Amino acid sequence: MKHAIILTALFVTSFQCLSQELIGSIGISAQAMRELKELQAFNVNQGPATLKNTQSFPPFLQYQLGMRFILSERVKLGGILYLTSTAARSAISDYTGSITVDQKLGCVGTGAYFAYVVTHANRWKISLYAISGVEFSSLNLSVHVNIPSVEVSKRQSKFGAVSAMAEGGLEFQRAVTDRLSLHLNIGAHLSPPTDLINDDNERFGRVNWTGAKIMGGLCYKLKND
Repeated sequence: MKHAIILTALFVTSFQCLSQELIGSIGISAQAMRELKELQAFNVNQGPATLKNTQSFPPFLQYQLGMRFILSERVKLGGILYLTSTAARSAISDYTGSITVDQKLGCVGTGAYFAYVVTHANRWKISLYAISGVEFSSLNLSVHVNIPSVEVSKRQSKFGAVSAMAEGGLEFQRAVTDRLSLHLNIGAHLSPPTDLINDDNERFGRVNWTGAKIMGGLCYKLKND
Protein backbone atom coordinates (compact mmCIF):
# COMPACT_ATOMS: atom_id res chain seq x y z
CA MET A 1 0.00 0.00 0.00
CA LYS A 2 2.79 2.41 0.93
CA HIS A 3 4.67 1.69 -2.29
CA ALA A 4 1.51 2.24 -4.34
CA ILE A 5 0.96 5.65 -2.72
CA ILE A 6 4.58 6.65 -3.40
CA LEU A 7 4.43 5.51 -7.02
CA THR A 8 1.12 7.33 -7.53
CA ALA A 9 2.58 10.52 -6.05
CA LEU A 10 5.65 10.26 -8.30
CA PHE A 11 3.43 9.62 -11.32
CA VAL A 12 1.25 12.67 -10.65
CA THR A 13 4.28 14.85 -9.87
CA SER A 14 5.96 13.83 -13.11
CA PHE A 15 2.92 14.92 -15.11
CA GLN A 16 2.95 18.32 -13.37
CA CYS A 17 6.15 19.10 -15.27
CA LEU A 18 4.34 18.70 -18.59
CA SER A 19 2.20 21.18 -20.46
CA GLN A 20 -1.46 20.75 -19.62
CA GLU A 21 -4.61 21.57 -21.58
CA LEU A 22 -8.10 22.14 -20.24
CA ILE A 23 -10.89 21.19 -22.65
CA GLY A 24 -14.52 22.27 -22.65
CA SER A 25 -16.87 20.96 -25.34
CA ILE A 26 -20.50 20.85 -26.33
CA GLY A 27 -22.01 18.85 -29.15
CA ILE A 28 -24.63 16.44 -30.42
CA SER A 29 -24.70 12.68 -29.86
CA ALA A 30 -27.00 10.34 -31.77
CA GLN A 31 -27.59 7.03 -29.98
CA ALA A 32 -28.95 3.72 -31.26
CA MET A 33 -31.31 2.87 -28.34
CA ARG A 34 -32.84 0.17 -30.54
CA GLU A 35 -34.19 -2.02 -27.73
CA LEU A 36 -35.70 0.88 -25.77
CA LYS A 37 -37.38 2.17 -28.93
CA GLU A 38 -38.78 -1.29 -29.66
CA LEU A 39 -40.02 -1.59 -26.07
CA GLN A 40 -41.69 1.81 -26.29
CA ALA A 41 -43.40 0.81 -29.56
CA PHE A 42 -44.62 -2.43 -27.93
CA ASN A 43 -45.92 -0.80 -24.75
CA VAL A 44 -48.18 1.73 -26.48
CA ASN A 45 -50.70 -1.07 -27.17
CA GLN A 46 -50.56 -2.77 -23.77
CA GLY A 47 -52.73 -0.43 -21.67
CA PRO A 48 -56.45 0.33 -21.58
CA ALA A 49 -55.95 2.79 -24.44
CA THR A 50 -53.60 2.94 -27.42
CA LEU A 51 -50.97 5.64 -26.86
CA LYS A 52 -49.10 7.67 -29.46
CA ASN A 53 -45.32 8.05 -29.38
CA THR A 54 -44.57 11.76 -29.55
CA GLN A 55 -40.84 11.46 -28.76
CA SER A 56 -38.51 8.46 -29.08
CA PHE A 57 -34.97 9.01 -27.76
CA PRO A 58 -33.79 11.68 -30.24
CA PRO A 59 -30.19 12.99 -30.53
CA PHE A 60 -29.46 15.44 -27.74
CA LEU A 61 -26.74 17.74 -26.41
CA GLN A 62 -23.62 16.35 -24.78
CA TYR A 63 -21.34 18.34 -22.47
CA GLN A 64 -17.71 17.39 -21.89
CA LEU A 65 -14.84 18.57 -19.70
CA GLY A 66 -11.31 17.22 -19.69
CA MET A 67 -7.64 17.69 -18.98
CA ARG A 68 -4.80 16.30 -21.04
CA PHE A 69 -1.03 16.32 -20.78
CA ILE A 70 1.24 16.95 -23.75
CA LEU A 71 3.78 14.13 -23.59
CA SER A 72 5.50 15.09 -26.84
CA GLU A 73 4.88 17.02 -30.04
CA ARG A 74 2.60 14.22 -31.22
CA VAL A 75 1.24 12.44 -28.12
CA LYS A 76 -1.36 13.65 -25.61
CA LEU A 77 -2.78 11.72 -22.66
CA GLY A 78 -5.49 12.72 -20.19
CA GLY A 79 -9.00 12.16 -18.88
CA ILE A 80 -12.54 13.39 -19.59
CA LEU A 81 -15.94 13.64 -17.92
CA TYR A 82 -19.12 13.96 -19.97
CA LEU A 83 -22.89 14.29 -19.53
CA THR A 84 -25.68 13.56 -21.98
CA SER A 85 -29.36 12.70 -21.98
CA THR A 86 -32.35 11.83 -24.15
CA ALA A 87 -36.02 11.08 -23.59
CA ALA A 88 -39.17 9.41 -24.84
CA ARG A 89 -42.86 10.19 -24.42
CA SER A 90 -46.04 8.26 -25.18
CA ALA A 91 -49.40 9.93 -24.60
CA ILE A 92 -53.09 10.10 -25.37
CA SER A 93 -55.51 12.91 -24.58
CA ASP A 94 -59.19 13.55 -25.32
CA TYR A 95 -62.30 14.89 -23.61
CA THR A 96 -62.33 12.01 -21.10
CA GLY A 97 -58.81 12.68 -19.77
CA SER A 98 -55.17 11.88 -20.53
CA ILE A 99 -52.45 9.28 -20.05
CA THR A 100 -48.76 10.21 -20.34
CA VAL A 101 -45.71 7.94 -20.09
CA ASP A 102 -42.36 9.75 -19.83
CA GLN A 103 -38.91 8.16 -19.98
CA LYS A 104 -35.98 10.43 -19.10
CA LEU A 105 -32.62 8.79 -19.77
CA GLY A 106 -29.34 10.32 -18.60
CA CYS A 107 -25.69 9.32 -18.72
CA VAL A 108 -22.53 10.36 -16.87
CA GLY A 109 -19.31 8.96 -18.29
CA THR A 110 -15.60 9.18 -17.57
CA GLY A 111 -12.59 7.80 -19.38
CA ALA A 112 -8.92 7.96 -20.32
CA TYR A 113 -8.10 10.05 -23.37
CA PHE A 114 -5.30 9.45 -25.90
CA ALA A 115 -4.47 11.48 -29.00
CA TYR A 116 -1.81 11.21 -31.69
CA VAL A 117 -1.12 14.21 -33.92
CA VAL A 118 -0.88 12.98 -37.51
CA THR A 119 -0.27 16.36 -39.14
CA HIS A 120 0.68 19.83 -37.93
CA ALA A 121 0.71 22.79 -40.36
CA ASN A 122 0.73 26.47 -39.41
CA ARG A 123 -1.82 26.78 -36.58
CA TRP A 124 -3.69 23.58 -37.46
CA LYS A 125 -3.37 20.14 -35.89
CA ILE A 126 -5.22 17.01 -36.99
CA SER A 127 -5.16 14.10 -34.54
CA LEU A 128 -6.47 10.60 -34.14
CA TYR A 129 -8.06 10.24 -30.72
CA ALA A 130 -9.35 7.37 -28.58
CA ILE A 131 -11.27 7.24 -25.28
CA SER A 132 -11.88 4.24 -23.07
CA GLY A 133 -13.85 4.26 -19.83
CA VAL A 134 -17.14 3.61 -18.07
CA GLU A 135 -20.57 5.24 -18.15
CA PHE A 136 -23.41 5.33 -15.63
CA SER A 137 -26.95 5.45 -17.01
CA SER A 138 -30.19 6.30 -15.20
CA LEU A 139 -33.76 6.01 -16.45
CA ASN A 140 -36.66 7.79 -14.74
CA LEU A 141 -40.00 6.28 -15.78
CA SER A 142 -43.13 8.30 -15.01
CA VAL A 143 -46.73 7.25 -15.73
CA HIS A 144 -49.38 9.94 -15.22
CA VAL A 145 -53.06 8.98 -15.52
CA ASN A 146 -55.57 11.83 -15.40
CA ILE A 147 -59.11 10.51 -15.94
CA PRO A 148 -61.39 12.43 -13.55
CA SER A 149 -64.28 9.98 -13.89
CA VAL A 150 -62.01 7.07 -12.90
CA GLU A 151 -58.78 8.15 -11.19
CA VAL A 152 -55.88 10.58 -11.12
CA SER A 153 -52.56 8.94 -10.36
CA LYS A 154 -48.84 9.24 -10.96
CA ARG A 155 -46.32 6.42 -10.65
CA GLN A 156 -42.55 6.78 -10.89
CA SER A 157 -39.76 4.21 -11.15
CA LYS A 158 -35.98 4.54 -11.42
CA PHE A 159 -33.58 2.18 -13.18
CA GLY A 160 -29.80 2.21 -13.56
CA ALA A 161 -26.98 0.59 -15.53
CA VAL A 162 -23.17 0.62 -15.62
CA SER A 163 -21.36 -0.21 -18.84
CA ALA A 164 -17.98 0.04 -20.53
CA MET A 165 -17.44 2.46 -23.40
CA ALA A 166 -14.93 3.19 -26.13
CA GLU A 167 -14.72 6.01 -28.63
CA GLY A 168 -12.49 6.98 -31.51
CA GLY A 169 -12.29 9.54 -34.25
CA LEU A 170 -10.62 12.66 -35.61
CA GLU A 171 -9.83 15.91 -33.83
CA PHE A 172 -9.23 19.19 -35.65
CA GLN A 173 -7.52 21.87 -33.56
CA ARG A 174 -6.89 25.48 -34.59
CA ALA A 175 -4.69 27.72 -32.44
CA VAL A 176 -6.06 31.20 -31.76
CA THR A 177 -3.25 32.33 -29.43
CA ASP A 178 -0.28 30.57 -27.84
CA ARG A 179 -2.61 29.27 -25.12
CA LEU A 180 -6.11 29.24 -26.58
CA SER A 181 -7.36 27.06 -29.43
CA LEU A 182 -10.60 25.86 -30.98
CA HIS A 183 -11.26 22.18 -31.55
CA LEU A 184 -13.75 19.97 -33.36
CA ASN A 185 -14.10 16.22 -32.70
CA ILE A 186 -15.94 13.83 -35.01
CA GLY A 187 -16.15 10.26 -33.79
CA ALA A 188 -17.99 7.02 -33.14
CA HIS A 189 -19.06 5.99 -29.63
CA LEU A 190 -19.32 2.28 -28.76
CA SER A 191 -21.12 0.82 -25.75
CA PRO A 192 -22.58 -2.70 -25.26
CA PRO A 193 -26.33 -3.08 -24.60
CA THR A 194 -26.73 -3.18 -20.80
CA ASP A 195 -29.72 -4.11 -18.64
CA LEU A 196 -31.48 -1.29 -16.79
CA ILE A 197 -32.21 -2.57 -13.27
CA ASN A 198 -34.10 -1.01 -10.33
CA ASP A 199 -33.57 -1.53 -6.58
CA ASP A 200 -35.90 -4.57 -6.64
CA ASN A 201 -33.75 -6.17 -9.34
CA GLU A 202 -36.49 -5.68 -11.94
CA ARG A 203 -35.35 -5.22 -15.53
CA PHE A 204 -36.61 -2.53 -17.91
CA GLY A 205 -35.02 -3.03 -21.31
CA ARG A 206 -31.40 -2.41 -22.21
CA VAL A 207 -29.62 0.89 -22.75
CA ASN A 208 -27.15 1.34 -25.59
CA TRP A 209 -25.34 4.64 -26.17
CA THR A 210 -23.59 3.46 -29.36
CA GLY A 211 -23.73 6.08 -32.08
CA ALA A 212 -22.08 9.02 -33.80
CA LYS A 213 -21.14 12.30 -32.17
CA ILE A 214 -19.70 15.68 -33.06
CA MET A 215 -18.21 17.95 -30.41
CA GLY A 216 -16.74 21.44 -30.56
CA GLY A 217 -15.26 23.78 -27.99
CA LEU A 218 -12.27 25.48 -26.48
CA CYS A 219 -8.88 24.21 -25.39
CA TYR A 220 -6.71 26.27 -22.98
CA LYS A 221 -3.05 25.50 -22.33
CA LEU A 222 -2.11 26.02 -18.66
CA LYS A 223 1.64 25.95 -19.28
CA ASN A 224 3.64 26.98 -22.31
CA ASP A 225 6.09 24.57 -23.92
